[in-house]
Amino acid sequence: RVDTMKNLVIALFSVFPKMAAIFMLLLLIFYIYGVMFTILFKGLYEPDGDGIITEPWFEGLAYSFFTLFQIMTFDTWAAILVEYQHFNRWAWMPFVSFVIMTGFIVVNLIIAVICDAVHVLGDEDKMALQGNDNLSPRNHPMQAASIDEGDPNKFAEQPYPASDDRLRDLTMKLDEMMRVQEQMQKTMIRLAQRLIEERGQRKEQQAHPEHNIRSRPPREEEQSRIPEDLSM
Repeated sequence: RVDTMKNLVIALFSVFPKMAAIFMLLLLIFYIYGVMFTILFKGLYEPDGDGIITEPWFEGLAYSFFTLFQIMTFDTWAAILVEYQHFNRWAWMPFVSFVIMTGFIVVNLIIAVICDAVHVLGDEDKMALQGNDNLSPRNHPMQAASIDEGDPNKFAEQPYPASDDRLRDLTMKLDEMMRVQEQMQKTMIRLAQRLIEERGQRKEQQAHPEHNIRSRPPREEEQSRIPEDLSM
């Protein structure tokens, strides 16, 4: 369990550059929409509480950032939209576009990056269970040292005993399968020839029934031969 948790943490740390890039993209989207919402909807809130707008959602850039984060998490964003649609019928356009870009695209990108890291980790675990872990440079100090020295050709020239053994076993199994297939083909050909001969004989018997009758001895002769054989 400790090794699995360690590998999972390493995989998550390995995707930090991608996560940072997605986070920077999210900040850029937040800044663009924060400025746009502040310009479009500022001044509609009445502090006395007599107006339709119940909270100062977009009365400043800081308010806009907090409200956009609330919209991204789908927390009562439809109620906020309904309040501003009383003043502008087109208010749904920036709301819906922001929800699509952040709630559906950017957040799913983050989840996809994490799932990809976990998937790669699962593939490495499967290779280790199947005996392919010996192929990794971590289990070969000579190959790892050649990589650290900056000479990729040395790494390519180093042998892999485990991979050679597996390749030899696979070659032997393939040869055995080929031999079995050849034997099956020969057996099928012999059976087909027998079937053809039997069908030919049946056709000849059906075409010349008189010859079949003459070739059989009469029943009386057969019955007479039985006691003679018994007396002998």
